[in-house]
Amino acid sequence: MRSPLLFVWGLVLAIQPSMTAETLPDLPEEVLRQEIITEARSPLDGRPLTPAEYAILQQRLQTDPDPVRGLNPQVRELAFLLGVLKAAKSLFPFLPLP
Repeated sequence: MRSPLLFVWGLVLAIQPSMTAETLPDLPEEVLRQEIITEARSPLDGRPLTPAEYAILQQRLQTDPDPVRGLNPQVRELAFLLGVLKAAKSLFPFLPLP
């Protein structure tokens, strides 16, 4: 008597997860990726932006091929040198680079 009851209970437990998976709606990836931005910050300097300002900035960054064009030349040179240092560290991890 006990063995058939355990067998039936095992079948119920095995079927239940598949039944619940079929009832959930399959949302498209585009819907899952959407974000509602309530507290936007500038990716350039970190200052708070309104949603309208954030949308304008994102559009400008996507259309402008070189967003760092207006930076101070010394800052641009420093960013370039940091990139070179990072590349050197990845190529020569055993050297004591700063």
